[in-house]
Amino acid sequence: MEIMFSGAFGGEQEPSGGLIGGLVGIIVPLHLFSMFCIFYCLYFVAKTFKTVELQREVSFFDFAGEFFMIWFFPIGIWIVQPKVNKMIED
Repeated sequence: MEIMFSGAFGGEQEPSGGLIGGLVGIIVPLHLFSMFCIFYCLYFVAKTFKTVELQREVSFFDFAGEFFMIWFFPIGIWIVQPKVNKMIED
């Protein structure tokens, strides 16, 4: 049993930074890409929602409120959901 753990606790080997650097090199770009995808989805939903509501092409300033309300979902849902329900009824 002593032979099995001697390398792990004996301090004979220095930890290699290659594995950690490789993981960071993979995780950070994937994290940034996923953040981009989330914000693009918020942008697309808010723009589509406002385009349907106004029946015209909109700029970001037209749907910035909806973008942030969808982003901060627990607060924004109380404002956006009644508008969605009204659109569905019509």
